[in-house]
Amino acid sequence: MTSGPKKAIGVVIPAFGHPKFLPEAIISACEQEIDQPVKVVVVDDGCHFQETGDAASHLLAAYPDTLFYLRQENTRLPGARNTGIRFLLELDPDIDAFYFLDADNRLSPYSLQAFRMALGDDPKVGWAYPDITFFGLTSAENGMETRETAAEYSRLKHLVSNISEAGSMVRADVVRRGVWFDETMTSGFEDWDFWLSALEAGFHGVRAEHTGFLYRVRPESMLAESQRMADTLLATIRAKHKSLYRPSTILAWEHEEAPAFAFYRPEHATVLLMSDPLGQVKEVSLEDFRHLFQRWAYNYFEHFFPTHIIVATDAVWQLLRTKRSYLRWFFWQIRSQDNKKKFVSLKPGPHPSFEPLPYGSEDEHGYADMFCVSTDILWQRSHSDEPPQKMERSPYWSDAYIGLAEDDFDNRLEADGGVGLEQAFEQLAGTLMPIPQYRRHTSRKFSGPHSASIRELLIPELCANPGMQPFPACRDVPRTLLAIPSSVATTQGGLDRIKKVIEIITRPDIELALLLEHGPGETMPSSCYEHLQEQFDDIIPLCLIENHLDAPQYLGKRFSKHLTHDQLSEVSVLARTCANVFAMGGSSMVEAFGDLRRHGSKTAVFFDEDLFGAPEILQASKTKLLAYEHAIGRVITENPAKLASLIAEGFPSEKIVRIASTDNSLGVKSDQD
Repeated sequence: MTSGPKKAIGVVIPAFGHPKFLPEAIISACEQEIDQPVKVVVVDDGCHFQETGDAASHLLAAYPDTLFYLRQENTRLPGARNTGIRFLLELDPDIDAFYFLDADNRLSPYSLQAFRMALGDDPKVGWAYPDITFFGLTSAENGMETRETAAEYSRLKHLVSNISEAGSMVRADVVRRGVWFDETMTSGFEDWDFWLSALEAGFHGVRAEHTGFLYRVRPESMLAESQRMADTLLATIRAKHKSLYRPSTILAWEHEEAPAFAFYRPEHATVLLMSDPLGQVKEVSLEDFRHLFQRWAYNYFEHFFPTHIIVATDAVWQLLRTKRSYLRWFFWQIRSQDNKKKFVSLKPGPHPSFEPLPYGSEDEHGYADMFCVSTDILWQRSHSDEPPQKMERSPYWSDAYIGLAEDDFDNRLEADGGVGLEQAFEQLAGTLMPIPQYRRHTSRKFSGPHSASIRELLIPELCANPGMQPFPACRDVPRTLLAIPSSVATTQGGLDRIKKVIEIITRPDIELALLLEHGPGETMPSSCYEHLQEQFDDIIPLCLIENHLDAPQYLGKRFSKHLTHDQLSEVSVLARTCANVFAMGGSSMVEAFGDLRRHGSKTAVFFDEDLFGAPEILQASKTKLLAYEHAIGRVITENPAKLASLIAEGFPSEKIVRIASTDNSLGVKSDQD
């Protein structure tokens, strides 16, 4: 059985000005050594030089049925490319792929074949981008230098910088899916915008090596113009593609491309890679982990590597996974600690907390379950001749309570096998080093975004506040957060009310998180914790510090602000990954509603008088609702009539709804809304 004729590759060459370069581009595109037909269209974008049209017209006879020429009124570069795409689709509706070649650049004879091989047959691969070989106005000794933007395609890197040159090969299905160049972006970055649109459509890129693509550097090029307007263009990019820049998307991609944690289990001689311990965890061999480390340690600006290594036995890993509701919060605490090295001891007890001990403290029980290390230490070791004990302080200690019972620890000592965790880490570090010294061509340089800047620019800026780390909810699914004071959950009536609220706000396609607020020394029965663990994907404890200094007034009445400045940042970080945030009773979460509304979360308060104890607490809570009315989307109650006094004092009646209302009327939204 013989296969039919191969589909064509289309080449679009927009032309405006500089006709002396155009023949080089045309000839290089028409004389490709490739086993597919090539269709080249030159789009004269209203160029005022007669020579531009003449250069294309004179070559038509040399390349019949391959070269085509169009002239149109000036639309600028994005419009000219779109015109070329439409022409080629009409000429050959079954066309395979497009290549965009600017008139002052050129290809090597093997270029299109190299691009097509890199593009492959995976329909999710939307485009193949090149390393860029610069010629013309360069400082290279031989007049040419090659820049690498991304050794491996990274969606995270593409959010920070345009790692795909416009001179890339695009699968025709990308355009058929509705992705076109934005003809309003006439000052540059139109190709970056195109790639991000393709990302939104479900495609991703792939690097094409050794393509022979040649980029001519000129002082008056569009690239130079776009760099002068970079801030304005970047703001346009982020506003247009805000779905790509939302925290849940960035965190999901971090989990896949740049996991923050490497969990090493010595008895298995494997490493688990993750940012979200409830996401899909990737297991790699020690040899693969060694390869990841060595390429990062040698070229740390090009490659990602986990920020933390955790050493623990498999028994401890399995024990942690039995407390899934606390697992993300627990890893969040580890990531937020800035200690370079620390031991963590798991303690039995129903009340979740993570308690760092003062430096120099020793664990009273003499046993640590985990050894946590910042990978900055490994990088420093790989680039220093000093012994570790001269560079590094001894570890800190922390006690962690994640709802474990005494029975959960029965086999812990036996499972350890007598292997010290710190010694196991040192053995691991010994297998990772020394790093090899690679050779690199003097005319090949890396010019992509610095990998460390990805976390610095995306993670803290868009997912957290400066100096804080994001809550590791990295599954790309909608999340809803419910914040309640622990006092509500200590009675059967309160638990029944929580159950009713959960029935209202939950949906099959969401994750449900609980922020459990408690005061110093407040406790709840173990049965309450067990009940809550069954209801929520995540439980995050928040100990409120009694505040005697900040008692603001509103309309002459006082109310309490419970969140410190740091806690306000903490709950804001936690809630920014949530499309919906609900506060129950007198929850302090209301104090963060203003920040959350600015980040797109919908907010509501479940409020009934019988959720409060003393009348003065009820009145103070009503005053707080009035003070934060601008940030509260809804107040949900079983009996609106009892809130008549609140309405009389100025709270909008249209914001008060009955608890029996449907999801839509409560403003429940998906993360994509």
